[in-house]
Amino acid sequence: MIKKTWWKLDHHVWHQLKKYSLEKKSVMVAFSGGSDSLALSESFIKVLGPEKIKLAYFHHGGKSEDRDRALVFCQNFADSKKVPLLTEKWSGPELRSEADMREKRYQFLMELQNKNKDSIVATGHQKNDVIETRLIRLIRGTGPQGITGIKVFRPPFFRPLLAVTRSEILVYLNKQNLIPMTDPSNLDHRYLRNWLRTEWLPQLEKKRPGSYESLGRSLEALVQSLPNENGAGSYDSISRSKFLAQTDSEQARWLARALLETGQKNFTQFHLQEIRRRLLQSPKNNSFQVAGCDWQVNAQQIQVQLKKLVLKKL
Repeated sequence: MIKKTWWKLDHHVWHQLKKYSLEKKSVMVAFSGGSDSLALSESFIKVLGPEKIKLAYFHHGGKSEDRDRALVFCQNFADSKKVPLLTEKWSGPELRSEADMREKRYQFLMELQNKNKDSIVATGHQKNDVIETRLIRLIRGTGPQGITGIKVFRPPFFRPLLAVTRSEILVYLNKQNLIPMTDPSNLDHRYLRNWLRTEWLPQLEKKRPGSYESLGRSLEALVQSLPNENGAGSYDSISRSKFLAQTDSEQARWLARALLETGQKNFTQFHLQEIRRRLLQSPKNNSFQVAGCDWQVNAQQIQVQLKKLVLKKL
């Protein structure tokens, strides 16, 4: 078999696999047919071989011709590469927000990974996504923890393209003669991310050339200046008495870290204030849901875990 030419992005993906000792793992790619997931899937198939790759497409439900076309696109790509495509279609109430759609997608991926324990789940998050996410969190109101970077590898999720720009991905696809699926919803300015990406950031760059790169570097510098809390231990539980003995800012800081450690990143200062209010006013035995997480309180401990979601199958 003739080995396909490796481009810069392929070498980068292989380097990330080696760095985290994942080169012998099988990979399940979160696949939408868009440019990021298409480039990532092509690269994984090339560097690891199709026998180690599975693609996973989540249909957000409803009567949507665009989503149906995306499913057909993904299936055709999978067939052409001789890799399996795992699919699920949401049949519950209409998903109206980006957060709801993201939660269902990740629940789908986690269910698949639970059935394939030896697999890692790869997503196509790239450098531009990181900048946009940090801006969105700042706009919505967040503390320092809210702008921390997405980790390349936090088991089972692997994001090897975090240092790769959107333009570099498009160049790679052009070299592979691959045309991604275009999602019209990405132009819908009702979603803040789309407006930032297609309106505000381009206007900022036009007004002050080079500002996009400068903004990205500034945000990264802020993150690097934060204290390293790798040795702080688990944040999924805390002694109730220890929590109550902390200052207001210490309590908010712990709550932010707890949400991040459980995988919930889309929270605001309002969520932190609401959680603190409930924890301080709740009886010794109580449970509630805020910021997409289940909070359990008893006389000794405060515990948090990501809210369990149920997928409805057709």
